[in-house]
Amino acid sequence: MTLGVYLGGGRYVEIRWVPLVCLLVSAGLALALGLFLDNTVVPINDKVQHAVMFAAMTGFGYWVFVLPAIYQSAWITLTLSVLAAVTSEYMQALLTTRRFDPYDIAANIAGVAAGLALSIGLDACVYRRSHRQSDASTAGPYTRLSEVRTSLGIEVQDDLEHGRG
Repeated sequence: MTLGVYLGGGRYVEIRWVPLVCLLVSAGLALALGLFLDNTVVPINDKVQHAVMFAAMTGFGYWVFVLPAIYQSAWITLTLSVLAAVTSEYMQALLTTRRFDPYDIAANIAGVAAGLALSIGLDACVYRRSHRQSDASTAGPYTRLSEVRTSLGIEVQDDLEHGRG
């Protein structure tokens, strides 16, 4: 199931519900960890928390938009994730008693890089593998990609419509 957003100029982008909900839940969890918990409550290194939460949010964010090419998904995800990684640290300094820490931003960006690399790798690997299928009895070269996206809760689109064919 997708939600569409009209961008103007005849451009329309679909947004997938399941990854969007996962993104919002992980962002809410990151906010709760940042605002209400400190390292004494959850005995995990603060930088590890930052990296893991931003990796999760970036990974889910990658799959939110239905875009024609992997590089488009990557650039939009990278831009929004880095913006969130930097802004979140400033907001944390404004809204809580915690101090601004540039190393937190570095951990956030490391998490963004990890989440984006995993998502791009999965997308590219599955896409390449789907093109290697040669069984004529299948529904086409996109069967494996469709299976993976369906298992992730992402509505399956015809990839030829989206420039991946």
